Amino acid sequence: MKRVPLIIFGAGNVGRALVRQLLAASALHAVRDGLVFPVVAWCDRGGAVVDEDGISPEVLRAIDTAKNSGVPLLENPEGSPQDDLVAIVDVAGTDGCIVVDVTAS
Repeated sequence: MKRVPLIIFGAGNVGRALVRQLLAASALHAVRDGLVFPVVAWCDRGGAVVDEDGISPEVLRAIDTAKNSGVPLLENPEGSPQDDLVAIVDVAGTDGCIVVDVTAS
């Protein structure tokens, strides 16, 4: 199984839709393509959730639900402050990591 870690900048409508699509297609990608796409960091304007092993699907769904209600990542139980996106890439990034920018700015 080939692991392709993802760092996602942006947790608005587009970022959340991307995560929902990744979760929905994870079994298909694993079986058909031999690929897994763990989200190792998900960041919004003021916070981030980072797990170098991959944020669990349950936590990703909880973040999606919370963000839909207007709760920032910083207020998520797994969230922490972030004001330096380069540091997020340094902490969570590995060889072959894909950084996805779905921010509005």
